[in-house]
Amino acid sequence: MEVYELAYAAATVDCDGTIGIRAQKPRGTRNYPYYYIMVGVANTNSVLINWLHKSFGGSVYIKEYRNDSWKNLYMWSLSTQQAREFLVDILPYLKLKWEQAETAIELCDRISRGVSKLSDLELSERSALKEAVMILNKRGV
Repeated sequence: MEVYELAYAAATVDCDGTIGIRAQKPRGTRNYPYYYIMVGVANTNSVLINWLHKSFGGSVYIKEYRNDSWKNLYMWSLSTQQAREFLVDILPYLKLKWEQAETAIELCDRISRGVSKLSDLELSERSALKEAVMILNKRGV
């Protein structure tokens, strides 16, 4: 991938994108939440979204509106390991969301350790990373 393409992808995430950490409630035998990272971009221009999908993989969704005067919304997203690789690649070029990216990468590195039983400290640290990104993403901050 060319440097200018990574810089353009970073600018797209800075302007039209989101970097977040989500938690899935405990299920089955797992008595702790499962944390994962998400990176996404939404835009009314399908060319941009299709370029991101072709260049970096992930998923594309289309939200079609019933109101004919509204444009369709195209959404591209990556999760956990794909998201981590993407964030590592664009991190040097992010201007606005670099803290969210660093925090998400840290969480993903913790997840990929593959431990079956998580300590209370580890669960607390994962929760703190999620809270940190939520605060960074809060409007008006």
